[in-house]
Amino acid sequence: MKYFISGKVLPERAAVQFSEIAMDMKQHGYLKITCDAGQLNAIFDTPIKDIVSAKLTVEHNAQMIVSALGFSLNCGYSVEIINVFGSDEQDQAVVFGVKADTKNEFEQTKVFNDSLHFSVKNVYFRMALRDYMRAITDTMDCAFYCYRALEAITKSYNTGQGSQGWLDLHKDLGTNREDVDTKITNFASPVRHGRWAEVKSTTSKERMEMLSYTQSVLLKFLAKNI
Repeated sequence: MKYFISGKVLPERAAVQFSEIAMDMKQHGYLKITCDAGQLNAIFDTPIKDIVSAKLTVEHNAQMIVSALGFSLNCGYSVEIINVFGSDEQDQAVVFGVKADTKNEFEQTKVFNDSLHFSVKNVYFRMALRDYMRAITDTMDCAFYCYRALEAITKSYNTGQGSQGWLDLHKDLGTNREDVDTKITNFASPVRHGRWAEVKSTTSKERMEMLSYTQSVLLKFLAKNI
């Protein structure tokens, strides 16, 4: 199965460029990536038959390349995969956006106004929102950013070390540790402690559950403080 991928190396104004890099990934397939003026193009020949998995594999390896390039230049680069097309006749091109289809219902205008107002006053909520935005767009570190967003909220209850902030959060918002551990912590802990070889792969469904749960806690916390 061949996948044709296009994306960008950000910031675009850096106009990143590198010649074709070919990667033999053994049983996972063969990947060729090029970049011209910040426009990333890749061909991924692989036995993988899931377009999202193919996208994540290419994204991970493209980021590895631009991270090495950025390190050599002392510049900060990131990768955004925009479009993936499979060679199967039944496949359609998939455009990857930035919206997470979480299951929480709320009035967008009110949440925007309340979030902005409260962010001015509460640095922990402000930083939690920043990490939640990163969780949406960074599939590889989704669990890590979801956990850190929740951890920031616990510090609004108690800035000390230990678990008191978590206990206060659960008591105030009606949440519990089991849900946090099952949905987020079990995936986030290896990343938090740099144990990359122990990182568990996540499905699209699992990442959406992480985002939905994190969003629900942030919404509850916001409602309690407005």
